[in-house]
Amino acid sequence: MSLIESRPEGLYCSKGDFYIDPLKPVGKAIISHAHADHFCSGCDQYFGHRHTVHFLKLRMGRIAPMKGIEYGEVLNFNGVKVSLHSAGHMPGSAQVRLEFKGEVWVVTGDLKPEGNPYCAPFEHLSCDHLITECTFSDPMFKWPSESEELKAIQNWYHNCIEREQVPVLSAYAIGKAQKMQNLLAKEGIPVMVHSTIAKFNDSYKKLGFEIPAYTILRDGMSKKKIGKHLVLAPPSVFNTAWMLRFSSYSAGLCSGWVFKPETVKNRGANVGFRISDHADFDSLVTNIKQSGAQSVYLMHGDKEAMFDHLKDMELELKILRYQ
Repeated sequence: MSLIESRPEGLYCSKGDFYIDPLKPVGKAIISHAHADHFCSGCDQYFGHRHTVHFLKLRMGRIAPMKGIEYGEVLNFNGVKVSLHSAGHMPGSAQVRLEFKGEVWVVTGDLKPEGNPYCAPFEHLSCDHLITECTFSDPMFKWPSESEELKAIQNWYHNCIEREQVPVLSAYAIGKAQKMQNLLAKEGIPVMVHSTIAKFNDSYKKLGFEIPAYTILRDGMSKKKIGKHLVLAPPSVFNTAWMLRFSSYSAGLCSGWVFKPETVKNRGANVGFRISDHADFDSLVTNIKQSGAQSVYLMHGDKEAMFDHLKDMELELKILRYQ
């Protein structure tokens, strides 16, 4: 690659002397979004959408200078023009666009073209070179409509209440949890949240987002107080002693990975719901085609599988590995 190269620390732009979503501490770091697999602590400077910077400060503390910018605002690093554009994945999530001497590169980060109630609309970008995520790189990953899955969640919820079981639904504490609260509220399902989710709910409110009414699940809370609430919890608590607070429960996994049946059981759930904040296979391929890029670099997920699916297209394809 010319403008961007792969290093052990992450994606590096030598002309601008900055990294994108570094894996290790570096000097200047541009962060696509505030999920933990896209940033690390210890960098000298951080740049990102202002919502991303808000979440980074919450997750890491004010340990380094952080500059928050708006979508479309241009930063100049030694002649490399850098701008951020909505990726639809979570608040602040961005595709990183680089332009240098007329050549345009785009790093997608994690993307969801269909959008999110707490995201700016996804922006389709044209470029010469595209570095794309391919998390769900198998054609089996084709998302149903969210209304269809919400109906399944509603049926599961009512069945749990009839059996006097607590319905416990997993969702990442920042991003999907808030989206699910928004969707569940429209179905009239009362929600009780894990304290970690409550912390990020507060951070959403500070950004001006509205979060539907919820109750916080406290330690030692009685079955009577839990009542008919659906409990929303991070997936990390499944298969742990935390779940023992419920005398009887049903665990639901909310993830695109539930297309693989073994995932539901392996993650400590009884049932799975196919709601994801990532692009499905068709959306990934469509975004690649719409970009107009002649060279496409694949990262994250099953890169080899995506390579095989795209190899008949008239593209220069490369699998991106950290060197």
